[in-house]
Amino acid sequence: MTDPTDADIAAMPHVADAALAATFHWGVNEENRLYRECPTAFWLAPDAYAALTTPEVAGRKMPEKPEAVVTDVTATGVRGAITSAALVAGPVFLSALGLIQETGGTPISAIVRSVWLGLMSAPLSIPVGALAALIPAIIGVCVLSMLGLKHPLARRRSLWASTGAGMGLIIAAAFDAGMTTIPLVLTSIACASVARKAIDWPDPDPA
Repeated sequence: MTDPTDADIAAMPHVADAALAATFHWGVNEENRLYRECPTAFWLAPDAYAALTTPEVAGRKMPEKPEAVVTDVTATGVRGAITSAALVAGPVFLSALGLIQETGGTPISAIVRSVWLGLMSAPLSIPVGALAALIPAIIGVCVLSMLGLKHPLARRRSLWASTGAGMGLIIAAAFDAGMTTIPLVLTSIACASVARKAIDWPDPDPA
């Protein structure tokens, strides 16, 4: 066996490159060999990546990342909630007003008489009560439905009823309602409870 000459030693890297290229299907051009021997040179010269890329790949566009579609998230049923709250205001107020009147008889008869009064006067009390309750209903429903988007606590029926009671007290105090305060508060609670049933949020209520 003869000793390797200087020419044989100099050719060894090329022989190794050819063997690796055949095994792993590497490119055998000079640029690929240079990248394997000194990859930092390509980090310092980013444009050199084009030399390692075939014309088909170089001309291919990278897939664009789809842009996120931003939609307005709102609660549904707001109009229905406002409408239903305004429609029940008149009959509920007259029924509650009949409860505080001293007409004699048993409590059961007083309740039946009050409910009958509210039903009989509905053709007149519904439009009048709707006009009176429209603005408070709009304010209460819009505020609570918007708060419910970010704060699950604002979706609780107890909070809606409490808010209705508070608004009834404010209205009674503003008009110095006296004994009529009780019917106003009861009507506000009923309107808020009816409105809450008509509201749905895009995500389910938390457990």
